[in-house]
Amino acid sequence: MALLRPALVIQAGLHYLAAPIVAQALPFALTGTAIAPHSVVAMSLSYGCFGDVESIFMPSVAHAARLGELYPRRRYLAFGIGLAVLTSLVVSWAFMLYQCYQYGAGNFRSWFFQPGAGAGGIAFDAAVRQLRDPWPTDWGKLSYFGFGGLLYSLLALAQYRFYWWPLHPIGLTVSTTWIVRRIALSVFIAWGCKSAVLRLGGAPLYRQLKPFFIGLVVGFFMGVGISYGLDAVFFFGKGHYILHG
Repeated sequence: MALLRPALVIQAGLHYLAAPIVAQALPFALTGTAIAPHSVVAMSLSYGCFGDVESIFMPSVAHAARLGELYPRRRYLAFGIGLAVLTSLVVSWAFMLYQCYQYGAGNFRSWFFQPGAGAGGIAFDAAVRQLRDPWPTDWGKLSYFGFGGLLYSLLALAQYRFYWWPLHPIGLTVSTTWIVRRIALSVFIAWGCKSAVLRLGGAPLYRQLKPFFIGLVVGFFMGVGISYGLDAVFFFGKGHYILHG
């Protein structure tokens, strides 16, 4: 699944996207709960690193590889990216540990830190349920998985073989995820604007309007940053939700 998310991001052109299933689901569907109890617990602990992670590192690596093709001084580029990664890791870990010990992680208004619930609660409740009520190989899920893979392959083949084919196979993969339900309106607005620009002015007008659409994205992040600053100054400790979590 770590490789699936960057493929989804690159294919769909979205910066914020989650895979429809987590990596732990497939081995449980294959083996059921026939694995040893300590392995079931270890699998639950792995959700801390490989679970509901929208901003996984691999899409950034793919984009960095593309930058390496465009930037002439690759050595400096690699050094800058490595320094940025190391700095962000140290700062984010230190800040999160400080916040958790200073205010208590259970006081955070986030699904990931809700005591006895949220991400941690679901993972460990699932482990307890699997140990109390073991099950065999889930052929229903595997059949569904195989049918989805076959249908995706047919859609991908049609997309590459027929220039007029309108359906992108990536839609089959992400159409049922909660993130797509949240951003569906934005996606259709962007699609409508792009279609109108291409029909009215063709590729030349599309290239001329690129700065405008990039400005929309930058403006969104600026709005989030300003909102964060206002919350920190005027509503410290009683801020508002920004994005998910």
